[in-house]
Amino acid sequence: MRSREEWQLLGNSLFLGLTVSFLATLMGSFTGIVLFKCDIPFKVPLALSLFVPIFLPPYIPAISWMDIIGANWIDNQWAGFLGSVLCLLNIYFPVPLGISMLFLASVNPRYEEAARLIYPQREVIKRITIPLVMPGFLLSFFLVFVLSVGNFNVPSLFRLKVYPVESFTVFSAFYDFERAIALSIPLVIIILMLFIPLSLFLLKKSCIPLSLGFKNVSKGLDLGRFKWPIFTFLLLLSFVFCILPLGNIVFDSLSLDAYRLAFSRGGDAIMRSLFYSFFSASIMAFFGFLIAYAKDFKIFPHLSVIDAILLFLFSLPGNCLALGLIDLWNREYTGMVYGSFMIIVLGFISRYAIFSSTIIYLWLSLIPKVLDEAARVFGVRVIKRILFIQVPLSKMGILASWMISFIFCFRDTDLVMPLYPPGLEPVTVRTFTLMANGRSDMIAALCTMTMVVPLLFFVLIYQAFRVRRP
Repeated sequence: MRSREEWQLLGNSLFLGLTVSFLATLMGSFTGIVLFKCDIPFKVPLALSLFVPIFLPPYIPAISWMDIIGANWIDNQWAGFLGSVLCLLNIYFPVPLGISMLFLASVNPRYEEAARLIYPQREVIKRITIPLVMPGFLLSFFLVFVLSVGNFNVPSLFRLKVYPVESFTVFSAFYDFERAIALSIPLVIIILMLFIPLSLFLLKKSCIPLSLGFKNVSKGLDLGRFKWPIFTFLLLLSFVFCILPLGNIVFDSLSLDAYRLAFSRGGDAIMRSLFYSFFSASIMAFFGFLIAYAKDFKIFPHLSVIDAILLFLFSLPGNCLALGLIDLWNREYTGMVYGSFMIIVLGFISRYAIFSSTIIYLWLSLIPKVLDEAARVFGVRVIKRILFIQVPLSKMGILASWMISFIFCFRDTDLVMPLYPPGLEPVTVRTFTLMANGRSDMIAALCTMTMVVPLLFFVLIYQAFRVRRP
């Protein structure tokens, strides 16, 4: 931190992260409470549309917004900053939305029912519900902050000087590995300074929802005269964050020649991305189930440390984690791993394993322990209890964790950009590379294919594994 440029990088990164995290937490938490607690029409379509952007590669909303507002608009730093805030808010708004709804679902409804005997419903939400889910707001703020300060795609497209962009430029253009590592250290220190006290607070207060068994879905709160203004606000959010950017991308790609060219230039990369994501998600589902089972049945003490490590790895900026993996595996005796697709798989597992272990653990916590105890009384071994009791009953949880892991692996750009071996780039890197000199309709078609292909893949997987009710 000796030069003015480094202080500028730090200031831009912190200001960007704090602005996006504050706005996203405020808007997302409010929207989550409204959708979960209030009598808003069309809750499910609105919620689904608002969750869509988190499952897309970050550059897709960025490309769309650049096309909407015009590339000439971002010639100065302030314009680039505002554009980056808008796109990152678009991308990470679903994080506090989902976390607030998860924490609301875990609130014991007896607390609210007792309070309703004394206070009206609005006072119950203000005095009981919001204090109980406040740790979720803090967790949302932290996650959005670390995801925003570590994002490479959006600030680079909007020409905003931040640490991830500078670190990647130094590494890729000059291959100055030591300088790239040095530029990553301030972000790691900042994340550690936030991560340690937040982890201690959440563990001390036992605030993480360990079970969704309460299914706290109370009668919808009557908003009175505010119902339709709030509904209009949610419709506007859905339009601005989902329909407008994605519709613009699809509209720009309405050309058969664009799709033909996009498939010829990026078809192989799409297939590689599907393979990388499928393989990584399958490994994470397997080991995530083992970790979740060990936590649920308390087989080993202090397993919460594993969760802390996985959450910290997820919190690290993608390029920081990639540089660490490069330093670890780029050696003579590990060159076979470093030069193959396995280095990408290891990166995905390191960053996204938190999803598998957490989702499967939440699902296992809903299974009555009496089933396993009854089988144990009859002398059934642990392997058979897992295969014939836990796995069948948690099948949908395993599938959900696999699908979410697949999505995040498929959309990743920050991690794989400095990590992929030559000739093995995934579709996100291929698209980001073609953006420099490719046709705009071809780029839009490739982005549309990137959105549609995983969706079709998920439909096939869900149809194959869905629970059939009599």
